[in-house]
Parts: sequence; structure tokens; C-alpha cells
Amino acid sequence: MANLKISAMALGGTILPTDEIPVVRLGDNYRVTGFDTMALQPSTGVTITGGSITGITDLAVADGGTGASSASAARTNLGLAIGTNVMAYSVELTGYANNTTSGLITRTGSGAVTGRTITAGSGIGVTNGDGTAGNPTIAVNIVGATTEAVVDTAADFALIYDASALANRKVLLSNLGASGLPAASQAQMEAGSSSSVATTPLVHQHHPSSSKAWCRFSYSAGTPTIGASYNVTSLTDTGVGVVRFNFTTAFSSANYAWTAASGSSVVSFTNSNTAPTASILEITYVQYSNGNALDVTILGTMMALGDQ
Repeated sequence: MANLKISAMALGGTILPTDEIPVVRLGDNYRVTGFDTMALQPSTGVTITGGSITGITDLAVADGGTGASSASAARTNLGLAIGTNVMAYSVELTGYANNTTSGLITRTGSGAVTGRTITAGSGIGVTNGDGTAGNPTIAVNIVGATTEAVVDTAADFALIYDASALANRKVLLSNLGASGLPAASQAQMEAGSSSSVATTPLVHQHHPSSSKAWCRFSYSAGTPTIGASYNVTSLTDTGVGVVRFNFTTAFSSANYAWTAASGSSVVSFTNSNTAPTASILEITYVQYSNGNALDVTILGTMMALGDQ
């Protein structure tokens, strides 16, 4: 069937009841002609409700499209490029995003996080443990510490602040003096100038004023025998009236002072022919009257001072 004749219509005009619409028959169906080209349609007069559109130029972003024909290019054009504008999906990030706890959080497993709070312990005080109001503060709380009923000075420690190192230090209780001061070292005792350390039996003898060795002895059948001593290992009889004192801990040099005495008013003493060394000292006991050497029959003593 041929197209029906209709009166001319102006573009954008209104269809009147007396107007005729050209149609063409396609089998048992009819199609309106004159509307085949989309360009001829008004921009507000077309609605697509189904089907697909192919073979067209990529629709610009400004027109509501992506300006691309691939997912990657579309994300880039939309400012959603993975790794540049947005992060790729991560189960770990999802775990953090799902967390609703304020303050410190920690990962407990794959995609799992939970809130944490720093809590106080015995002798330890904590302020702002969850960090919501600022940085947590941890400090020693001696009042809150558990009381030690039995003190082991050889194994228990005390906490002190070392001003020279600007740091906390631990000190064995056995190294603290009765005043609570740290025990002096050998070098501090030898210097003899510090008032912030305490003397202990272990280092007392290192002070310049302290005797480094002494001995009380007597002769028995011509052999000198120690009665009492400090830092004297043994005595050696090197001749009549000559006694060699062998030191347990040697002096740092032979430049030390010594003195001797006897229990007899007729006996004096002098250096032997063997010069003192850091580890031995020989003294000859002699008679006042004639200067002859003799073995001390009552008792003799010796004391030495110096640096070890």
C-alpha cells in the first residue's frame, strides 16, 4: 500500500485531528514514515526504554557519559583511576572501615581489627590509655606497686634516675649504701671526691686513706707465722730477722708507703737488701744496741698504704 497523503506539517508543529500521518505497510504492520532519523526529532521528544545502541562515538563526560569505551579508561576520565585517585578494594581496609571503636586499634587477623586500650599495671600508671584525648602517658607509680615482703638484696633491683645519662637505671640493692646512694666504684673510691655515692665493704680499701695490706706475726722455731692479716698471702723467711710479705693483691707500682713495729723495745726495723716491688715487701728487724738483725721473738707488725 502506498503512503497516505497528508497535509504538510511544520517542524515542531502540532498534530491536529484533521491532519494525516504518512504510514507504510510492512506485512500486517504499519510504520509511521518521516521519523526514521533521530536528528529530526526534538531533544526532549525521544525516550529510549529498551534495546541497545551500538556503533556510536563515546559519549562525553559533559553529556553524561564516560568518554571511553573501556572500564579502565572510563575510571580515568571520571577521576576514579585505581591506584591514583582511589585505592583498590582491600579486605584489610574494609576491616578498618567497619571498626567503630574510638582510640587505638590493632589488626587481629585478615580483615579484622579491634580497639585496644593501654591499661595500668602494678607500679605503672597510665593516663589517656586509648589515645582519644591525646598521646597516652605511662609513668612509674610507686604507690600502686605491690609491696615486696621478702627482699633479696642479691637479686632485687631499685629504680634510679641517672642524671648524667638522662635515663632510668636499675641498681642491685646490694650495690646501694645504707643511705640509698649507689655504691661507689673502685675509681670513685680512689678519686675520693664524690659525695653522691656510698662506700661499701667491697671497695672501701681503695680509698687513698685506707690501708691496702697489714700483718701481725711472730716467730716460732725461727719461722715467721701470721697471726692476723689483710691482703698478705704468706710470709717468707729470707734470713735472720728478714721477713718477706707476699701481697694477695699487688699494688699498682712499688711506689707505696709502709711502716713496721715490734713488741720489743730493743728491736727496730729497716729496709732489707731486696727493694720493694708491687707484690712483695721485705723488712729487716734489728737490735737497737748494735744494729744486728734478729728474729722477733715476741711479735711484729707491718702496714702498707698506696694505690692498687
